Amino acid sequence: MGFPPAQGLYDPRNEHDACGVGFIANIKGVKSHTTIERGLQILVNLDHRGAVGADPLLGDGAGILIQIPDALYRDWAKGAGVNLPQPGDYTMINLGTTPTLQMIGVNALGQLVLLDAMGMMTGAEPVVLAENVVQLQVVYGLDDGVFVCLDPDTGERRWKAGRFGHGQLILVGRRLLLQTEQGEVLIVEPNPERLIEVARFQALEGKTWNPPAFAAPILLVRSDLEAAAYELPARR
Repeated sequence: MGFPPAQGLYDPRNEHDACGVGFIANIKGVKSHTTIERGLQILVNLDHRGAVGADPLLGDGAGILIQIPDALYRDWAKGAGVNLPQPGDYTMINLGTTPTLQMIGVNALGQLVLLDAMGMMTGAEPVVLAENVVQLQVVYGLDDGVFVCLDPDTGERRWKAGRFGHGQLILVGRRLLLQTEQGEVLIVEPNPERLIEVARFQALEGKTWNPPAFAAPILLVRSDLEAAAYELPARR
């Protein structure tokens, strides 16, 4: 199917490929972590597609969609004393405000039924994390508006600081960029012991719930009132 004829401001000569989506599978249906690794490599290969807001080690920031890792969940369930249904008869959802997974089963009538909850982090504190970033072996994120640093092995909080509303967090180079709900932008030096703020400026007016994007050296931000682009200086 060809493009429409030129009309008004539209010229088919300006058409080009859109942002890509990668798909990989084992044609024999064999489940393997190699497939996951190759899926991550697809994200890395998509990094050239324009403004991205993600860890450059993982690529485009869109993430990957995988099958339920039944063997892994079955091992966790055994440790929690839970009997899992057959593969295909259950799924998992994150409870959101607790560090647990809730198993959802399907009965013979096709109805959803709640199974037992399964804790994944012993002694972990409840968190409501927005976008999070892993750097220096710790996790940074917004816990219901509070900037926090978490130990990924235990779920324990290393530190917390400030209130930034429903903001967004991305990794820019080796530093963290925090966009607040009020439209401020903070540049933060990753540190597992305390918050180290490098710079701060008012980027937007209005409610700012849209994730920022960064295509070096340009930062793209948008609120419910306006959009803006800023050139960020190279790290000294």
